[in-house]
Amino acid sequence: MKTRFDVLDIFRGIFASFIVLFHMSLFSNTPVLNNPFIAGIELFVDFFFVLSGFIIGYNYPYIETQESFQSFLTKRFYRIYPLHFFYCCYTH
Repeated sequence: MKTRFDVLDIFRGIFASFIVLFHMSLFSNTPVLNNPFIAGIELFVDFFFVLSGFIIGYNYPYIETQESFQSFLTKRFYRIYPLHFFYCCYTH
């Protein structure tokens, strides 16, 4: 049975929130969002990707059959493609 890393999920959520705050600060002029902490928060992008990569890499040994591999790819596609579609359609 796969282990769920609840603490890592919490940290990923916090880091993702920090990233959102960083991007919001580019479009606002408030002291809450425009301060030295938020300006240096881009470092948390690396932490977010490291934790996400660890969780994805941890699940690789559980992909033992062609069906489980197809399921893994399908889940990744449906998590990533909507954001890609939204970005491409609404930013150009």
